[in-house]
Amino acid sequence: MSPVVSPADPGFVRNLSDLGGRSFDCVVVGGGIHGASLLFELSRRGYRSLLVERRDFGRGASARSLRILHGGLRYLQSFDLSRFGESVEARRWFLRSFPEFTSPRSFLLPLDGKGVRHPIPFSVAFAIDAWLSRGRNDGVLPAHRLPRGRVVLANALEDVPRSVGSERAFAFWSDGWIADPQRLLIEYLRWSVSLGATIVNHADATPIVRDGAVVGLGLSRATNSDSTRLGESSGRVEVETPLVVLSAGAWTETTLDRWGWPLANSIPTAKVFNLVLEGSTDFGRVGSDGVSGMGVRARDGRNAFLWSDGRFTHVGTVHRIEGSGPEDVRVTTEEAEALIRSVDEHVPSLELSGRRVVSAQVGRLPSRSVDDPEMPHRDHVLSPAAFGGPEGLFVTMGLKYTTAPVVASRVVSLLPPSLLQPSPHPLGANQVDEPDALPPRPPCRGTIRIHDLLRSWESDEESILRLLRTLREEEAAGTLADLVLGRMDGSEDPEAARELASRLTSTFCADEKAGAAQLEELERALEAQALRVS
Repeated sequence: MSPVVSPADPGFVRNLSDLGGRSFDCVVVGGGIHGASLLFELSRRGYRSLLVERRDFGRGASARSLRILHGGLRYLQSFDLSRFGESVEARRWFLRSFPEFTSPRSFLLPLDGKGVRHPIPFSVAFAIDAWLSRGRNDGVLPAHRLPRGRVVLANALEDVPRSVGSERAFAFWSDGWIADPQRLLIEYLRWSVSLGATIVNHADATPIVRDGAVVGLGLSRATNSDSTRLGESSGRVEVETPLVVLSAGAWTETTLDRWGWPLANSIPTAKVFNLVLEGSTDFGRVGSDGVSGMGVRARDGRNAFLWSDGRFTHVGTVHRIEGSGPEDVRVTTEEAEALIRSVDEHVPSLELSGRRVVSAQVGRLPSRSVDDPEMPHRDHVLSPAAFGGPEGLFVTMGLKYTTAPVVASRVVSLLPPSLLQPSPHPLGANQVDEPDALPPRPPCRGTIRIHDLLRSWESDEESILRLLRTLREEEAAGTLADLVLGRMDGSEDPEAARELASRLTSTFCADEKAGAAQLEELERALEAQALRVS
């Protein structure tokens, strides 16, 4: 039942004092998918690298994606071949690198004959896509390879939910799918650790600057984080580094403000959310091929994408201009009902309106402007000159989970060689001349599902607790929230997360008071995923 467990990963630092006085070639601040990708690119090229996360890994937008690894088909509409190529390359990278967490999934899009949603342009687009992405399966396991897309007629479909318009043709294509984005992120970090990287969470970072250049980083326990985590004092330690890359997502501007280098031209962000609904949805078949999800366009023009994993149905993604800060991002019942209603109006047979909303997966992503919530065309990469920062401080703010590895490779290649000088590396790793070569990964722990643990609790409690102790010690999961939200799938099913956490207080907390504090912290995190009454 238990996933494979490897020897201890010393790169996950649990005590800040262990970092005092150490030196690094580069420090990445931010532990989402983009920060993890930067750390990996630095580590596999032989640099001594440190990643610092103020909360816990991936607890922002990274854990709340719709889980689809899009190959960039839509970018062909605007002839954005650069983004298309990045998407194809990154999708292949994930399918090739993390086969335990990814798989191909087939999707349908009804073609209503309006604009580009007409069978002829879509057939042309699929032909172009097949040619331009002809290397999409290079190095990918046979079971993970993606066939070319095609247009199919309605009479080829079986048991597919029909829209009000009863379209005669559908676009049918395959993309990648992530079973567990949070666990994939942790395994990504473990991979970097196996290459010599160092990682710390629940730590505040502040650049140390002398003569206009970064010379180090000050670290202390985050004051807004879980003070019960390690029982440490709030003492400060310093590490040496000439280069810091800030990759804090929606917290980019607030972090730069706190450091004293506010952006003159702010990076606008939008609230972005998906809904997780109770129950599975059957999307039918195309011949012998099952359909995992579909895109719909309601009468009001709203676009939505749906997929089902056998337990829940996921619906998204909505982009809205609302507020500016990342701390209090909530979804209202009115917003959720509007999204569900727009889908039901277009595809009544889905009957989504009668289902319970299990959770609202919400975060903030860059937007085109303060008035346009859609994502911009390019990821943000800022040199010190762009915001008046010190030499050695760079900023990157990524757009999509899918393209994080490709963006990270590009960012590392842009860092000045005069600052990014590799120290002697204990592993001797340096694969800069072989960009497609992948170093071996450590044994993978795989997906850890709370429902599976709860079902096996009575018969296998001892081995379950042994696994969770391993996650705590080797992956710096110092609190109950870290465990159930950051190392397994608690973000998807809040009720299951609460039940498992309540069973663990006596084992993982020093006393009743500490247990209550950690359950309260977990509840605050889960509350952010609950619908707010309009």
